[in-house]
This record gives sequence, structure tokens and C-alpha cells, in this order.
Amino acid sequence: MNDPSTDGEHPGWPLRNLLALVSFHLKEKKVVKVICLRENKVAGQQSVDHSLYLEIELQPLPNSEMPKVVGWERNSKGKLTSKFVDLSASMDPAKISESSV
Repeated sequence: MNDPSTDGEHPGWPLRNLLALVSFHLKEKKVVKVICLRENKVAGQQSVDHSLYLEIELQPLPNSEMPKVVGWERNSKGKLTSKFVDLSASMDPAKISESSV
């Protein structure tokens, strides 16, 4: 899976969501193997050296209710979408200079 995390030892939240979904559908304990692919450029060359390989033991979820996941929220119409935050006002140079005085 494509992993957005910059932490050297831990994968990002998309893997947590994927593992929650897999656990939701499991009938018995299972070990899953995951490659967390992290692409970046090192000295002008593509590199995947910071990628992670994990073997994770998953248990079936104890109840049939889907667990809460991160990264998505319901909008005003009740549809699940990614959260969008407009930070442009807080990054306005004029407002930043005013607040620093």
C-alpha cells in the first residue's frame, strides 16, 4: 500500500483503516503481510529505501459493527468525504505581521 507516513518505524493512518476493514470481514485469526511503500527522491533518484515490511496478526472483530476510522467525516448531506480546512487566512502575510507586533 502507498504509505504517506514520514515516521521511520510506524505506518500512516490509511493502513489502520485498511486493517480495520480486513478485521471486520475476518472469520478467524490471520497473519497478513504488508508492504508500506514510501517513495522519495534521494540525490535526484527515486528511492523506496524508507518503505516498511510488516507481518501483522489480525483477529476478527468481536461484534459486527464497523469500527470508527480516521480521515473521513460526514458532510452536511451525510455523505462521507475527506475533511477540508482552508488555512489561507491564517497564512496571510499581512495578518501574520499584524499579530507579531
